[in-house]
Amino acid sequence: TRAQLRKQFAAISHKAGSVLPEDMQALREEAGKREIVLYTDGMYAEEKALATLREAGLPQPGHIFTETEGTSLPELRKAVFYAFRKDAFLLLAHTPELLSRPLFYQIVEEYQIPLRSLTFPWMCRRNLKLMQAMTLYQLTMDN
Repeated sequence: TRAQLRKQFAAISHKAGSVLPEDMQALREEAGKREIVLYTDGMYAEEKALATLREAGLPQPGHIFTETEGTSLPELRKAVFYAFRKDAFLLLAHTPELLSRPLFYQIVEEYQIPLRSLTFPWMCRRNLKLMQAMTLYQLTMDN
């Protein structure tokens, strides 16, 4: 409902940050010495994500989760839980469709792990609530 959306919007930080796709130094600093866990949505090529990491001089991921089923995102659940248990950094390589799914936000919100997207520079822990609100807003406008 509109009242629920207004309440969610009021809780969102008004500060949004981003990292230019070419600026992998910020990603390197954010990940620090943590293990990197890579999640791909099955549509974004794992090889392409690994090549991007190599070119940026980032360490190769310790574990890779690739989605094979499109509905309930079981591999994302596994990746998030694994990153939480290992105190690792979750790196997402995905198509835009993943960010338009409310289930994605529910899964990554469950554990407060550091995360960033290789393919969408504004997707990070700091902007998660803002991204979620935009998705919910878009869904209410479409219905």
